[in-house]
Amino acid sequence: MFTSRPGCAGPQRPKFICVLFALLVLLKACAGVQTPPPAVPAEEQGASGDRGAAIWQRFRERAEKAEALSGPFRLRAGLRYTDAAGGTQRASALLWGNGKSGDPFPLRLDLQAGMGVTAAKIREDAQSTLVYVPRENAALLYHGPQRARQYAQTGGETDSRQPSSGDTPEESLGVPLPLSPAELALLLTGCGGTLFLPPGGSGAVPESRPVPGGRRYALRNAALPGELELSAEGAPLRWRGNNGWAIEIEEAADDNPLRPDRLRIAHAGGRSVLIEVRETERVSPHYSGEQLSLALPPGTALRTPQQTAAR
Repeated sequence: MFTSRPGCAGPQRPKFICVLFALLVLLKACAGVQTPPPAVPAEEQGASGDRGAAIWQRFRERAEKAEALSGPFRLRAGLRYTDAAGGTQRASALLWGNGKSGDPFPLRLDLQAGMGVTAAKIREDAQSTLVYVPRENAALLYHGPQRARQYAQTGGETDSRQPSSGDTPEESLGVPLPLSPAELALLLTGCGGTLFLPPGGSGAVPESRPVPGGRRYALRNAALPGELELSAEGAPLRWRGNNGWAIEIEEAADDNPLRPDRLRIAHAGGRSVLIEVRETERVSPHYSGEQLSLALPPGTALRTPQQTAAR
């Protein structure tokens, strides 16, 4: 095992956002003599659409380069949850997987709160996401492509049509996120660009408009649809979804602008989580199937979201 930055592997998914202002060339006439316009760098001479395409291409190149660096990883992070009333709670996360290119599954995530108390254990594969809450000796199993986002789609609120006991596994996790564990792993390991790129390797440039310091792109056919803001260098700054969620890279690693050291995920309803990456490792050899498994203790109550709602 050696300490380094984790590789990035994941399914081909659309990329991240940033923005840039177009420069206007001022022509100056003096005493009837035409003064030639100042030289303008070639990259500044194109139309606004060309500038948007150039920034998007820089971002695409960064994302594709990061995605090509695959391999087993282990990541530790600190989390600070803030609820709609302003209350805060701290937790820590341990995330690990084999990071194969095009296939990040299976993936494991453990959440701890307080003095090393395990709040939840999560395992995601291509078909389902399993969430185990030791405190309640209960587990929730999500199926299908929207498995881990089902709770997040309502902005972190339980279905008002159903009674809320406050003790179901998904309610015990604190602030839900608009991401699956695999998508969160992609973001934290610097491979999040795949979440904002068009599927299938399409070279189409999304519609965009200038904003101070970069450009903002409208993502429609991405794993995370919404608006992505990119810097002039093609580094992702922030994303705003169509469901009230927003993601902002508050501080990026010096060696990789796609890999955040500090990442904030917030909902318009007031809930948010600040994630600070504390340690990353490249791991060798690959994790075994047992190391990536999640065995439920005897007597664990296993439910699906539909069964939970019917309680």
